[in-house]
Amino acid sequence: MAKKRKGAEKRIPHFAKKHKLYFHKYKDVQLCIHCHKPQPKSKSMPDYLLTPIPIYVEVKESGQDERFNFKHGMTDVQREFFSENPGFIFLEMGSGNAPNGKSAYMIPTPVWFISTDNLIATGYGSFSREESARGCPGTEILFSKYKCVWEEGGWNIPWGHIFWLLLKSNVESYYYSVFGGVL
Repeated sequence: MAKKRKGAEKRIPHFAKKHKLYFHKYKDVQLCIHCHKPQPKSKSMPDYLLTPIPIYVEVKESGQDERFNFKHGMTDVQREFFSENPGFIFLEMGSGNAPNGKSAYMIPTPVWFISTDNLIATGYGSFSREESARGCPGTEILFSKYKCVWEEGGWNIPWGHIFWLLLKSNVESYYYSVFGGVL
């Protein structure tokens, strides 16, 4: 029986289908093609690959306390992977059923790394949607320009978001390298 996806992880297929993007979900456990025994997912692989041009997406979500704890952030191997590959963090914050009481963000990995590294260096171990009593900025402040909107039963990335600009740039680069012309 297939493992049930976490709440935020089931949002990416809906988004990809809506925008006619191919998506691939990297499984946490793969079966070896030779011995058929379970093999762990590569710790360097993100949760999803979106195409037509590869854009990697790692999915994160807040805990029941509506906070994202940095110890559930990226491993060193994942950081290295994303330093060499364009990617995003899909972050869903809040509790309850989306969209009520929840927010979602599609954050470029460099922005994620800089933001979380700065917060950790300042002594914070987590953040929530709103600014904390200790003065830790929340996701509404840190990532407001990367916020997703709820449309037609799922999170959507607004036009003008850097995700679409990166996708357009990657498609154009691919087209130029293959066909040597203008779109």
